[in-house]
Amino acid sequence: MKVALLPQAKADLSAITAPLLTKVLKRLEVLRNYPQLGCALTGHLAGYRSTVVSSLRIVYTVSGETVVVSYVRHCRRS
Repeated sequence: MKVALLPQAKADLSAITAPLLTKVLKRLEVLRNYPQLGCALTGHLAGYRSTVVSSLRIVYTVSGETVVVSYVRHCRRS
C-alpha cells in the first residue's frame, strides 16, 4: 500500500518541526501497512479515518491500495 498526501496535508507537514515531524512520518509508515489503524469518523467526516500523534490529528481515507492523507492538524483541546 502507498501513502499519498493531498496539497493541504503537504502544507500542514511543512509547518511541523522535528522531532514531531519524525513521529508523524513514522505513523504514516505504519498506516501504509495497517490502514485500518485509525478510528472511523462519523458525521460530516464519515468515510474518513483519523489517528493522533502527540497533539496532531491525521485525517485520511483509504482508496484501493492508497492511504490518502487529507490533512494533519493540531487537535489540542482547551
